[in-house]
Amino acid sequence: MDSYYNIGKILRVKGLQGTVLVSFNPDSSKIIKDLKHLFIQIRTNSYIPFFIESKKRTKGFEYEICFEKINTKEQAQELVNKPIFIAAEVFIKNQNVSVTAELIGYKIMYQGKLLSNISDIVQQRHQNLMVFFINQKEVLIPIQDNTIQRINHALQQIEIEIPDGLLEIYLSD
Repeated sequence: MDSYYNIGKILRVKGLQGTVLVSFNPDSSKIIKDLKHLFIQIRTNSYIPFFIESKKRTKGFEYEICFEKINTKEQAQELVNKPIFIAAEVFIKNQNVSVTAELIGYKIMYQGKLLSNISDIVQQRHQNLMVFFINQKEVLIPIQDNTIQRINHALQQIEIEIPDGLLEIYLSD
């Protein structure tokens, strides 16, 4: 089951061409400019992807957004008051250490097996590192697009892919 992070809400329809006014949460500000799609929760546990055709900032964290295949006021009206989401992995990867610190204590899964629990998050200039221990040895793994495969907040688990040879470097005597 994929995890999603709420980043805002559709406020109202703007005009006759299917444009909607969206209010984003302040903590999602780093993500907005690069958004190509988002998920709209149509029903409970039903997250439907909508691809962004264009977006224009109006004020603060509000944007006018045109979605592909939403071309009329009536189609757009069905989306009003619906919460919007992105994949949790995308949100976590784009946030600062205070947000990723929420992952401390999560179980780290690698190749279907429990490796350890995250004991700390270290912020560096260009990337964050997750810290955990295996056989009483400290391991630091970068938090990058190709490292985190899936985050399951309900189970407090992170599935990771470790670059070839990195784990062996930490575990060798």
